[in-house]
Amino acid sequence: MQWHRIVMGLAFLVGSSVFMQDCHGATIEIEKVAANSTQELIASNETRFGFYVFAADGGPQLAVMPARGMALAVLPPQTSLKITSRIQCSSDETVELHVRAETAGGVNVASSCGQEQTSTHVTKESVWKVAVPKGGISSPGLCELVLSSGDPTTRAVVVLELQSQGDICQESSIELTPGDSQLTPPRQLPELYPEIVAAMVEWDWRQQDGLISRPLSLESLEDAIVRTIRRGELLIADLTEMGQQSDLFTRWHDLCQDWARIQTQKTSPDAVHAYESLWLKLRALKRQIAFLNPDLV
Repeated sequence: MQWHRIVMGLAFLVGSSVFMQDCHGATIEIEKVAANSTQELIASNETRFGFYVFAADGGPQLAVMPARGMALAVLPPQTSLKITSRIQCSSDETVELHVRAETAGGVNVASSCGQEQTSTHVTKESVWKVAVPKGGISSPGLCELVLSSGDPTTRAVVVLELQSQGDICQESSIELTPGDSQLTPPRQLPELYPEIVAAMVEWDWRQQDGLISRPLSLESLEDAIVRTIRRGELLIADLTEMGQQSDLFTRWHDLCQDWARIQTQKTSPDAVHAYESLWLKLRALKRQIAFLNPDLV
């Protein structure tokens, strides 16, 4: 699932611990994440490297990646997720929160900031946008965002993304302290939904290849693609020597051909997106190919 265009610059406030993200003068401090409006979810300190999970057993789950200004929510049928935050925005630029549904049933969204209240149903084909309210350090605005599944029978997967001037939030200054230091031993995560696991796997890839922070450059993406192709070729050669044959090898060859074509389009306005999309496809396919090794089964 191409879920990876995720979410807003986030923070979580636990006691004296604050998660925050600055974006061109906009700061969002998440004070509380609650399932079904009442059950407070605490950030897991079981994960590392800037990937945080808020999860209820059998209930909604939220993955937060402050360094990318993104988050991913998964909502079982007939559940909701309420995010309460304090917002400070002194930016001259317009900063927006974008909400996008990744599943056919869409998602119901309700937003409340001071006297401003709005609600809508976001379909898979649309993006809901709301401007981050302006306010200085002395008068931060208290806002609530409530997400609920738009289909009574299937899970909703929702991407949130903080953007400035139409671009993913850049020049972020982040300060993070995961979880509650009073929890000993660390809080155990419930079983994570596949979409959250996929987000965690992609996060690991981005860390390995140096593709965490925005904006991504063509040079960094090219380095990551070339490195992934080189390692993939070595992997396929080893598997072939072991007698393995697979249609995955043909798909790999096709993606390598795509790389040869995409390199001729460096000046295209969509070049960064095309490079990033191909890198993700190569990484995902390389992972599938790796599991052909019987020693890993």
